[in-house]
Parts: sequence; C-alpha cells; structure tokens
Amino acid sequence: MLQGYIERLGVQMEAAEADMDKLTSGKKSKKNDAEAARKQQAISRHQWHVAKMEQMIRMMDNDGTEMRH
Repeated sequence: MLQGYIERLGVQMEAAEADMDKLTSGKKSKKNDAEAARKQQAISRHQWHVAKMEQMIRMMDNDGTEMRH
C-alpha cells in the first residue's frame, strides 16, 4: 500500500520536474519563476513524504513501533 503511494508521488515529481524544465528553458518572466518555485516546493514536499513512508516501511519490516518526527 505505501509502496503504491511512493510510486504515485514519484510520477508526480517527474511531471513537476518536466514542467519546471519547460518553465525555466523558455522566456524568463516573473510568472514562470513563481510557477517554477511552486513546483520546486511541491517536489520538496513530496520527497519528504516519500522519505517518511520509506522509513515506515523499514520500521514495519523490522517490527519497529517507534516513529520519529
């Protein structure tokens, strides 16, 4: 179940990275810069969630019960 979420977030991160490439390779504008920054924030947020889900998977594999923030 968690692995499925990780895969979906990976697909979303790849799409956001492709969008960022389009935004940064074209004409420079404040709108494009703002949108690229928004995409980067989403990618960072997704990476954090993926790391936490991977941590949960490892803990379940090791029969761990303690979660760290």
